[in-house]
Formats: sequence, structure tokens, C-alpha cells
Amino acid sequence: MLVVFSHFSDLNKGFLGGFLVGGKGQFGVMLFFILSGYLMATIYLEQPATWANIWKFGVARFARVMPLYLLAVWVSYWFMMSGKLPNGIFYNIDSVEKLIEHLLFIVGTSVLWSIPVEVQFYAVFVIIWWVFARFKKGYGNLFLSALAIACLYLQSLVPNLNYHGIHLTIGIAKAFLLYFLAGMLLGQVKLSGWSAPAYLRKNFFVMVLLLLPFFFTENYNAIFHLKNKIDYTIWLDLRNLVVMSGLFFILVFLVPDNNIILSNRIGKFLGDSSYSIYILHLPILTALFRYFKQLKGAWPRLGIGLTLVLVLSYASYRLIEIPSRNWLRSLAFPRKNSGSAAEPVATQPK
Repeated sequence: MLVVFSHFSDLNKGFLGGFLVGGKGQFGVMLFFILSGYLMATIYLEQPATWANIWKFGVARFARVMPLYLLAVWVSYWFMMSGKLPNGIFYNIDSVEKLIEHLLFIVGTSVLWSIPVEVQFYAVFVIIWWVFARFKKGYGNLFLSALAIACLYLQSLVPNLNYHGIHLTIGIAKAFLLYFLAGMLLGQVKLSGWSAPAYLRKNFFVMVLLLLPFFFTENYNAIFHLKNKIDYTIWLDLRNLVVMSGLFFILVFLVPDNNIILSNRIGKFLGDSSYSIYILHLPILTALFRYFKQLKGAWPRLGIGLTLVLVLSYASYRLIEIPSRNWLRSLAFPRKNSGSAAEPVATQPK
């Protein structure tokens, strides 16, 4: 939801004094990348990296990510090329070259940028998974550490390749991989069986979420009176990696599992709809600001905008995500003629 509020602030200039403008939603993406690495580690690393398990993994990831993403890409391309709606409502995929970049998961425009990065991480994860399955766990952790160091020091050497107008630079080779690897290392802590002492597991630790805005770069500089702006992007600023990893550690290891803020029906609703919310919120909010200019005031716009985003995203989850996911899984794991169930994939993450 941080991404949604950030983009709403970008569209509604001056909302909350500009507190969330300027890409603050990327902090939410950082948490998502860490969560993705954590889930991949805890769900798969203790399974053997057989071809059958890798196939299950690929099908589960494809069925989860691809249908809605590909629908958004093709719809955006069609509207941009046909001129049926003014530019800016859908994602800016206005050429065959950009369409190819998105279909091959090389780069993505606007919020779609993170989907190719996520898919690229899946490919990297299969290699990591094989290393953990082939060698002892200690060597696997050394491999993770080596990848992190290489990413940190060599990412500036990644060339910006271009072939006939198609960008070929692989985003995961840059700083983004660090966040996935941080999540995987935290997943290793979970797999080791370590848990925080009972006296440290307190519900009030969830309040650490309120500290997140103080670590936004501009706020941090203002609090500590730093006059010089940091040259790195927020993804290359290691303070953000440490802070977001620490925040995730606290939420996973120090907050009890039955915390009422993190474990409730609203949280489940948002979790189920989160992917659709991420993909659809920006076109919905952009259309609201463009076609309903008579709406005055930031808070009425926010209320109507959030309502539209949540309703349409849940409809997308129920009518697009679930049916397409089940259909793709049924194709990959057809039922036998005897009527027995296909090999279960319920352990795969949503």
C-alpha cells in the first residue's frame, strides 16, 4: 500500500506536504523483494533440486505472475498503438521494441519494472537452489555471500546494451539482487530453527513500521542536518538495505505470529489482492485524476481512489488471477485417467 500512497501523492501534488512523493513507494518494493527471497529460501531450499521440483517451481511462479502481467502489457500496447484513450492512462508501451522488452522480461516501464526483475531472480534462484542441493549448506551460504559481494562491487560494470532499439540490460545484475539475497539469508536463519527468546517476542515491535518514514533519504538528511545529497540511488544506499532487512527481521522474528495488526481479515484481503493492487492501481488512479477533475480535495480523491483500487483489484484477483492460475496448473499437472488428483502444488506460495 505504500506504493499506492506514493503514486497518489505524485498525482495529487502537495498531499501530506509532499511527504511521500519522489519514489517513496520503492521502499515497499524493497520489502517485497526481501519477502520474495525469504519465501523462496524457506519453501524450496530444503527440497532436492530435481527436474520435477524445478518444474513445479517454474509452473507455480509462471501461474502466479504471468497472466495479469501479460494482460496489462498487451492491453497497454493495444491502447497506446490504437490511440483509443489518451496517453498516460495505461503503461507506456508504444512500440514493438518496448513490447518485446516486456514480453522477454528484460525491462519494464513504470511500476512494471519490478516484474522482470522478479522473474530474473527466479532464474538466479534455480542456480542457488542447485548449489544448496549439490553441496553442503555452508557452501551454499558462502555462495550467497559471494553473489552479494559481486553484486555490490560489480554492478557498476554492467553495460547498458541495446540491439535495434531493444534494451538488453538485465536489471537483476544491479543492486536489486542484494534485497533478494538478504531475504534468502534471513530465510536461512528461519530454516536453522533459531527463534528469538520469549521475552523478546512482543507485539509492540510491530510499531517499528512507524519508523520507516524517518529513513527516507530526504527525511534522514533533514533530521541529521546533512547538507550534501547522497550520490547513490536509494537502491545503492546500503543504509536502506540494512534498515529494510532489519525491519523485516523484526516483523518475522520478534513480532508474535498472532499479532492482531499483521494477522487479520483485512491483512489477508490485502495480501490476496496485493499483486492486482500493484499492477492496476496506477492506471486506476491516473484515470480518476484525468476524468473526474470535478473532485476537489485530496481526501475525497483518496477515498474514492482507494475504493476503486481495492474493489477492482479484488475482482481481478477472483476473476483473473485465480482462474488463470488454476488453468495453467491443470495444464502442467493434468489429472490422470483414473481420476486421481494431479501432483499437489498447494505448498507453492501465492
